[in-house]
Amino acid sequence: MKLVKPKRNLRDVLIKAAEKRIQKEGLGALSLRKLAADSGVTPMAAYHHFVNKEALLVQIAIKGFDELGQAMSKASGAASSPQEALTGIMRAYFRFALAKQAQFIVLVPCC
Repeated sequence: MKLVKPKRNLRDVLIKAAEKRIQKEGLGALSLRKLAADSGVTPMAAYHHFVNKEALLVQIAIKGFDELGQAMSKASGAASSPQEALTGIMRAYFRFALAKQAQFIVLVPCC
């Protein structure tokens, strides 16, 4: 493993690396040590930003809920009736699940 200088936005880099690994290999394949290796930093650099794997998953969930909420709000705001709003919200939910699979897996781990 070739180590690189610490990145100013390492926290975001680790989150993106985690999402990529979750999408490819599932939640079970996630570890801060693997993410550090994927990102070209030492494990301690990763632990500096996240105390443990659960803390990282919380941040992914927060990001996911925020993005999902924005998409659903936008969909319902453009509707002219409650039925259209509900249909838009449901479509936004399914679009999110397909487009942001890693975040969705963290939000709904049963799937």
